[in-house]
Amino acid sequence: MIDHEGVSLPSWDISIDEAVWKYGFIHLRSVCKSLVVSICPSRVLPVTQAAAYYAIADFGPSRTLLRTERGKECEVIPGYKPVINRIYALRVTAGAEKLCLDYAPQGAMPAREPPAWPDPG
Repeated sequence: MIDHEGVSLPSWDISIDEAVWKYGFIHLRSVCKSLVVSICPSRVLPVTQAAAYYAIADFGPSRTLLRTERGKECEVIPGYKPVINRIYALRVTAGAEKLCLDYAPQGAMPAREPPAWPDPG
């Protein structure tokens, strides 16, 4: 799960569907040598999108199943480079380039503790 700050999360207190379709997170799940990517193009922030690109490329799947609508079938895309282009195209088509950080009402995003930074002294 990649959140609205581009941070990869091992677990979360909300359901995957809610995280993807309500908050604009991207969910990545590996199945053998394939990768299932769930994304709501109109809700995803650029930093989340960029983090997903790196995660997808690092995994290097032989095929990617792209799920862009709740309850719809996945789009099967060979490899991982074409899926990065496809995600970008879907976001542009959805008008997501106009999306700003205040897309959700104040307090709508689940609270997450900031990372603990080591003491420099």
